[in-house]
Amino acid sequence: MVTPCLNSAGFLPLTVDSILAQQYPALEYVVQDGGSTDETLSILDGYRDRLAHVSSEKDSGMAQAINRGFAHTSGEIMAYLNADDLLMPGALHYIGAYFARHPEIDVIYSHRVVIDAANAEVGRWILPPHDDAVLSWADYIPRRRSSGAAPCGKRWAVRWTSRSASPWIGT
Repeated sequence: MVTPCLNSAGFLPLTVDSILAQQYPALEYVVQDGGSTDETLSILDGYRDRLAHVSSEKDSGMAQAINRGFAHTSGEIMAYLNADDLLMPGALHYIGAYFARHPEIDVIYSHRVVIDAANAEVGRWILPPHDDAVLSWADYIPRRRSSGAAPCGKRWAVRWTSRSASPWIGT
């Protein structure tokens, strides 16, 4: 799991806590900072003993930060969670178990619950069931602007990291 961030002090503790609270035994959690000038780095200092890697260096944007973070992981399942997002309780266990039961599945994504700065729900993004044909002309997989391919042999969890309990599955 990688969290890319830049000047994210206002949200980062909730994000990191939501991931660490998963108590997922195989978690490799990396925070890749883009050179923050706010309190982000001092906040991360309080978590260093529970993170697989923390780095702060100027980057060209979120995609580069995510790729740099993944370079410090070795797990089979790859995912990222932005510094202003949260994981729902049990998300990592659910996804890990699902991938274990369904080795033919390569990608998992989910619905979203949209929250505001006060952590109050302000909306939901409900996705249609997975359909390969529809995805060839309509991109409804929830994500922010990012790019990059997963290395061969890896599996990808996209936006199951948002407040969701009901993922859609794709191959």
